[in-house]
Amino acid sequence: MTQHAHFIPEISNGDFKRFIRTHKQQLQGNMNIHLQLDSLLTNYEQEVIGILANSFFETITGSDQLKTKLAFHQLLSIWIQRHISVLSVKRLHAFYFILEKAFVNLYDETKDEQLLSGILFFIINLF
Repeated sequence: MTQHAHFIPEISNGDFKRFIRTHKQQLQGNMNIHLQLDSLLTNYEQEVIGILANSFFETITGSDQLKTKLAFHQLLSIWIQRHISVLSVKRLHAFYFILEKAFVNLYDETKDEQLLSGILFFIINLF
């Protein structure tokens, strides 16, 4: 029986930011769908996580010159600091889970499975 080795490409901060910029609308749409379908979250929590998601994508894709030079983990730190007053372990976990689902949906729809595998691996290692 032959096993196929799956190569997961290494993704740089710049590659990740470009990927997010390119697929931002689709990822946001996927997140909104999963937010609406999540029956464990109250309407208020869904609203807060929706705001967190919009802010997350804006932080990553913003055109600010400083942001373009920062590594992803630095941008993630800025994002967390901005929203520390509304973040809880439950909300952060729900945000990450819904973000991951959005990427999995995109994975199912995309033709470049290797690149998306690298992107998913990048996210898993950061959160």
